[in-house]
Amino acid sequence: LVVDAVTARSTLKGVSLAEAARFHVEHTANVISKLVAEVVEELVSDRTKNGRSPAYIRDLRTRLGNFAEAFKCPIASVNTRDIEAYLDSTGAQGHYRKNIRDAIGTLFNFARKRGYVPKDHDGVAAISKPNLIPREVRVFTPDEFEKLLTTVPARLVPVLAIGGFTAIRTAEIERLDWSRINLREGYIEILARTAKKKVRRLPPISPNLKQWLKPFKKETGPVSPFARLGNQWNKFADRAGIEWAVGVAGLHLTRASGCRRAQIVIGHSRPISWRLAYRVPV
Repeated sequence: LVVDAVTARSTLKGVSLAEAARFHVEHTANVISKLVAEVVEELVSDRTKNGRSPAYIRDLRTRLGNFAEAFKCPIASVNTRDIEAYLDSTGAQGHYRKNIRDAIGTLFNFARKRGYVPKDHDGVAAISKPNLIPREVRVFTPDEFEKLLTTVPARLVPVLAIGGFTAIRTAEIERLDWSRINLREGYIEILARTAKKKVRRLPPISPNLKQWLKPFKKETGPVSPFARLGNQWNKFADRAGIEWAVGVAGLHLTRASGCRRAQIVIGHSRPISWRLAYRVPV
């Protein structure tokens, strides 16, 4: 015991043993030991039962699953330096790095509330946020979009046409069911639970979109043949020799009906969101 006391005093460098003991009790003794993977599963379960979207849950599970694979240890033993080293090891930059950082931050905030890490654990707070360079947004010309529609496989025509002629978000199209497409009345129903802004919308079906959808219309069932459409868009745009863009709807709506109508159809909550993204005057 005497040797331990001498070693402890040397290590503490002026901090009393009593102060060290109190610090240990407050920051370690009361922390519940949980493996990173266990906390990830608890977080995913919590977010699922609280109504987060399947896409959010899928992304959370993927990003944090990789993190848990890298740290097969109690989450309390993972410090900020470890997290930053992990981020660096992924090679992620820009938006991708931000998304991973945010997911890990969510994990540690959850762990802190449940007592799995000390209350003063920094998590990702001390890790610099990546500098995000705004991505240039362009709009398909009618000729480009027609070329795409005639290049993609038939099963992708409905989702491409909907994305192009209504500018509904890709994630919303991935969740869209044929039962929500009303060709007779001329609208598509985006349910609040599947919308990004959690607000129900009824984007109109233009006459040209109606003609593209007619041969494929079903009573029910998913409109998209893929859970993730992003990779498909890029692949077939490359095959057609076209740079991937936002969609013909941006050009069509802003020219024909004005920025305010385009904002409502797409579901932007603020006019500035549309104006900055699509570089159009109001």
